[in-house]
Amino acid sequence: MSESILTKHVVTTMSYNIRTAVPQPGHEWVDRAPLVSEVIARNAPDLLGLQEVQEHQLQDLLPGLAEYDWYGQGRDGGELGEYGPVCFRRARFEQLDAGTFWLSDTPDEVGSNTWPSLYPRFVTWVRLRERSTGDELVFANTHLDHDPSRYGDTVRARSAALIAERFADVDVPILLTGDFNTVRGSEAHHTFEQAGFADLSPSADDSVGTFHDYGRQLGAIARIDWILARSGPAPRHAHFQSIEAVVDDLAPAAEASDHFPVTVHAQFAD
Repeated sequence: MSESILTKHVVTTMSYNIRTAVPQPGHEWVDRAPLVSEVIARNAPDLLGLQEVQEHQLQDLLPGLAEYDWYGQGRDGGELGEYGPVCFRRARFEQLDAGTFWLSDTPDEVGSNTWPSLYPRFVTWVRLRERSTGDELVFANTHLDHDPSRYGDTVRARSAALIAERFADVDVPILLTGDFNTVRGSEAHHTFEQAGFADLSPSADDSVGTFHDYGRQLGAIARIDWILARSGPAPRHAHFQSIEAVVDDLAPAAEASDHFPVTVHAQFAD
């Protein structure tokens, strides 16, 4: 196969927990919505994975995402519960397939939560083809359990193992965004690494975190939002190589959400 045009281009991927819309003085969604749109626009992702998105929040964001197609549903099915939508630039990618599965013993049962997590957790994914080259990839997005206990650690590791298992036979490279609610070096992170997922996210020493609680924890915050990639199978072993990875902590990011987004600029190569 001749060298793909995609190997000469950068794919910009963004993971962003926008904080769900709950009554919270000083941080109401009506005030944060334009700030979230501003932060997304300046990062200009080709691929965007969002977490904690209610239906009405998604509708508020869509005018600013006019160049994107999206796929997803609520964690309780349809429009019910928080979404984890995946968005992709329409001019660059076309959707070939898509789906959702839940992180439980019955992953194809809508809203299932058998382990259980504090809330049902799930993965949203799309298979995309780049229009200019015909190259394909899977783009997926998730939000793991936020229970801080050792039980939560176990659930997150089981979730990572299930995600790896469900994608084990995928024959193209995979990009996975998400709020994983745990840090590099955790059991969940190690589980992904064992399954061949590389962490493209910034800061090997985790000195730049993502959860900041609207600026109240800027002194020592954890990077719990990642962007992972897994290579395609032999013989090509196509993969994403990180060129630049940043946590966007510039104003108004601290007011827009209680998480900073992660953006990775990666080159697709053989």
